[in-house]
Amino acid sequence: MSLVYRIIDIAQNHAVQNNAMKITKIVLTLGSMSGVMYESLMFSFNIAIQKTMLEEAEICVDKIPAKGKCQHCQHEYLLSSLYDECPICRSKNPLILQGKEFAISSITII
Repeated sequence: MSLVYRIIDIAQNHAVQNNAMKITKIVLTLGSMSGVMYESLMFSFNIAIQKTMLEEAEICVDKIPAKGKCQHCQHEYLLSSLYDECPICRSKNPLILQGKEFAISSITII
């Protein structure tokens, strides 16, 4: 919930700085290995945005799949966990290339 409150604060500060009356849309980037659960995030947003500038805003989440690179054979592949083995050489401990992201991508104001 604290993450959601921080996002709301950032969005509202952005809106105020730009003399906006309302936030109509916010787009977040969420990596599958960010540690943030999509369902919990959306549930928290639905509660936390009440009586804020985001109350009627569309909340969009761009989900980013986890991708790793084998540190042994350099093969890149999609990951479902940090412990997935390389499909080519069966080595473990991939270098995470993407999937840990959690950020605000855009805020639409009026």
